Parts: sequence; structure tokens; C-alpha cells
Amino acid sequence: TSSGTGGAENLFKELTLRLDPQRMEPFFCSLRPSGATARELELKGVPVFSLDMSESPNLVEMIRGLSRLNSLCRTHSIDLVQTSLYRANVLAVLASAVGKSVPKVVTSQHSLSPLSGRLAVLLTRHAHRYSDRVVAVSEAVRRYLTDSEGIRRDQIVVIPNGVDTQKFRPRDKGAARKTLGIAEGYLVIGAAGRLTPVKGFDTLIEAASRLYESGIAARVLIAGEGPERNRLQALITEAGLGRQIQLLGLRNDLASLYSAFDVFVLSSLREGSPGVVLEAMASECPVVATAVGGVPEIIQDRRSGLLVPPGDAESRASSLAEVMGNGSQRDLLAHSGRARVQDRFSLDRIADQYEELYSEILRGS
Repeated sequence: TSSGTGGAENLFKELTLRLDPQRMEPFFCSLRPSGATARELELKGVPVFSLDMSESPNLVEMIRGLSRLNSLCRTHSIDLVQTSLYRANVLAVLASAVGKSVPKVVTSQHSLSPLSGRLAVLLTRHAHRYSDRVVAVSEAVRRYLTDSEGIRRDQIVVIPNGVDTQKFRPRDKGAARKTLGIAEGYLVIGAAGRLTPVKGFDTLIEAASRLYESGIAARVLIAGEGPERNRLQALITEAGLGRQIQLLGLRNDLASLYSAFDVFVLSSLREGSPGVVLEAMASECPVVATAVGGVPEIIQDRRSGLLVPPGDAESRASSLAEVMGNGSQRDLLAHSGRARVQDRFSLDRIADQYEELYSEILRGS
């Protein structure tokens, strides 16, 4: 069951397609009316359902959703429901308690921060407590759940986010740069994410300014959209870097875009298990990332990437200068990064971990 939001929805779409059909028969259910993900799964033969709820459902819609979910589980003899994000977590646990048609529930936690609103925080906490297991996407998220939410450690299973290493792979750099109109000879720093304060793009802009002041010529390309766009653009203009730093807006070609970058930067102040870091590493793009949340569980510092303190523009600029000035180091980090993702974070490996978890629960372990 998915609430239909971004990366989490995509993860569970890929999981649905990768479960062993000889062992498990997956169904996909969205809270809101079916979208592109549902249509894609339908074309691949996966049964798809929707609870037809709005983005911010009222009490009547929640009750109706409970009824529909119980009916769906009863009709199709569902053995286990895996949920993604707040409303789906709460709905499935309530359905299990009220209707008895949802026998097993696995909730999930992707972030390191509580939701806004006391009711949402309370409902999420109880949903996790009364589920059969909680999947945390990193050890950092598990610590947050135990320390801040009071969830039992033995109830939590850590399964990280994964990446499709066939989709995200090394591509021709020249071709990727041609689509962006970047001439040869430039070093390119890339970043991607929603333009919000927690992503720390202002620190990246300040670090880029320091690089230019030290004589390092580079282009900075930031893919994404969000409420911080105008403020970030103002910072770029104020620094006199309008020709060097470009906000690309939303992009649907990140799989090829990573190959245009010499270095990928994550500037976030808080992260559970960032998919963009996995995508960049799988694409053999060296990564400089803030050592927050689950990031150090992905990157081995100076082996598969570089880690820097959050909010520290000086350290960011220094690390970028180091990597950009050493082609051999970039190559080493690029190859080591992809190898680590293939070994630990490929979607097939992640799907195997989910499958083993489901089997364990259904065996009554």
C-alpha cells in the first residue's frame, strides 16, 4: 500500500516487480487515484487497486478507505500488507485492528524527522508500535525510531534503499554534456533534490563561490524544484555567479545527467538514505556528501566517496577542490562507488531482503 509519494513509491514499484513469483503474488494498492506507477505495473500484469482517497483525506474518507482496504484483503486473501509513508502506515494498522482482514502489516520509515502536527506524530508512532515489523532505511533511522519514538529495537529491520544499476550506469560523458550545452574543458559539479532548506543548497552555492575565488573554473548544475528556488537564485545573483551556477528545474533524465558531472554533491542537513547518492555512485560519478543520517552507511569515506560536515562551506569547497584537481582520485572514487552499490544496494539485493522478511513473518518467526 502506497501513499503515492516520489522515491518511496518508486522503490515499492520496483520491489513489486522483483519479488519471486513462485513464492509470492504481489498486489499494488495506492491511497489516491491511480497514476503513472499503477499504469506501468498494470501493463506488466500486476493487479492494481486504488482506495480513491484525496491528498488530505478527512475522517469520512479514512473510514471509507479502511472499509475498502479490508474488503480488498478479504476478497483476494491477502496475507501481508507492506506500507509506505504516513497515511498508508496508519490505515493498514487500523484496518488490521478493526476488520481482521489484514493479518500481517509491515510499516516503513524513510526519514529522520517527525511529521508536522501532534496528531500525525502520535498516529505514526502507534502505527509502528502495532505493526508486525517496521522497516527502517538505515541504522540512523532505526536509532531515531528507538530513541525518539520508543519503538522496540527488535521490531525494526534495516533494509536500505536500492538503485537499478542497469538504469543508472556509466554513460558517454560527451553526449551527456552536449544535451546541456557544456563545452569541453569545464569541470562540472552536479547536485539534485527538492529545493528546500534541509537540502542545504545554500551551502553548496557558498562553497562554489569560494572555489571561484580560488581560481577553480567549474560549472555547477542543480536539478530540482521547490519553495527555495527564488531564494537560491537570489544568492547566485548576489554572488555574481549567474553564468556559473544554473538551476535546471525538474528533470526526468537524471540517469544520463549524472554522466555529465565530474563530481556529485549532497549538501543535506538531514537524510535517511538518499537515493540520489546511490544513483550517482551507480553511474560512476564521484560523490562528496555530508556525513548525516544514513549517508555514512552508504559511503566509505575516501574509499567510495568523500564525507564532509553539514553546513560547512569551507570543508565542502576544500573537498571539491581536492577531487576536481585529481583525475586519478576521481576515477578511483567513481569505480569504487559503483562497485559498492552493486554489492550492497542493488534493487535485486534489496528485493531479496524484503522477500526474506516477508517469509519470516508469514512463517510466524
